[in-house]
Amino acid sequence: MKKYSLFGIVFILSTVLDQVSKIWVTKNIQRFVRYPTSEKHLQFLEKIGVTPEEASKLPTEIPVIDGFFSIVHTQNEGAAFGIMPGQMWIFAIFTFIALGVIIWTLVQLPDEENFQNIALALLTSGTIGNGIDRLHKQSVTDFLHVYSENPKITPILMDTLGSTAWPSFNVADAAIVIGMIMFGIFYLFLELKRKSMFGWISLQ
Repeated sequence: MKKYSLFGIVFILSTVLDQVSKIWVTKNIQRFVRYPTSEKHLQFLEKIGVTPEEASKLPTEIPVIDGFFSIVHTQNEGAAFGIMPGQMWIFAIFTFIALGVIIWTLVQLPDEENFQNIALALLTSGTIGNGIDRLHKQSVTDFLHVYSENPKITPILMDTLGSTAWPSFNVADAAIVIGMIMFGIFYLFLELKRKSMFGWISLQ
């Protein structure tokens, strides 16, 4: 049960952090509205005890590192970078497929493989965390805002991203990216090292 205990602990901690941070942002930072506020979002505000009038008086941004990082509040009705807005059925299908693959991989995973276990837990947490958002309000709360005001960097960002800021993201997004990076590290470095070690042992 050690394998599943580790998976459960990482999954729960990451998911709770994601959901608590999203609720805090929704209650304390005014939403940046590019499109009309949806009825689902207004209902969500009501559930957590925030009236539209109270929301309109909240700050629009909380600077953390001047010129680089701040906390904002956006509602993404699409996938990453806002693509495919409103396509909830596509997201639902993708979520079920992703969870099926993750569970199958976890079952096949050796008990002592903690590195991949943590990566799977982070991927599951990110998938579930954003899935919860889409289920009850059909949009995902994003708030981590990374940008640059450096005159040497902003031209490069404009040429590559078309903006001086990276699209806002959340804890669930970060968990998915970290999980994918961990898998990349494993297959590029750790698995090769392990095979080399076992190959050396078998020759002795």
